[in-house]
Amino acid sequence: MVVSLMVDSLSINMHPAAAADFVDFLLSRRSTVDISSLRKLHIWTTWMKHAAIFNQLLAATRSTLEQLVIHTSNSSLRRLDICHVPSIQCFLTVCLTPDPSPLTALASLFGGHPSEPRLMEEVDLHLLVKPGILLQSPSSEGAALDDILVSVRRCVKIYLIVESSEMNEKTKYEQACMKKVIESLPALHAKGILTVQTSSTTVQNNAFRR
Repeated sequence: MVVSLMVDSLSINMHPAAAADFVDFLLSRRSTVDISSLRKLHIWTTWMKHAAIFNQLLAATRSTLEQLVIHTSNSSLRRLDICHVPSIQCFLTVCLTPDPSPLTALASLFGGHPSEPRLMEEVDLHLLVKPGILLQSPSSEGAALDDILVSVRRCVKIYLIVESSEMNEKTKYEQACMKKVIESLPALHAKGILTVQTSSTTVQNNAFRR
């Protein structure tokens, strides 16, 4: 007799190769873990180029998944199919390279075909970024993200953690970055569900820790 363990919450924090093998196992007939009632999924993916390995798991839990938490960094435009998840929380580190831009990197997380229903109720985005990378990108870089997030039903909160060695200029950078994000998401801002604010040092130290 084979006994299956039914789980409603799952956290995956592995190197990409191990995560891929684990997801393959979860979805295989030999798996002893029953994910048919999975409601919350928490994943760490070292670089966004590895994020797509989770798409099969997201597809398999499409009818039950209620909450998704993602920790990742941008280095490519690989997409996750997550627009069907009601509650999404994402911690994205964008400190190493300006390409893709921070807002393009965020947009690239939200995959799926445009004709598919978007069921997002609440989206929290935590963005760790150097101010120059965000401020130097054109506001038009936010168009794709704006088109996606305007379909969110209740609220979108964007928390900016600005990394700067010039502590005397930190407040100025934070204000400029908040203004830049709002200007880059005009449709979402006009809808009245967007909140943009900076996060504390405590959040910076803890939220992005693996």
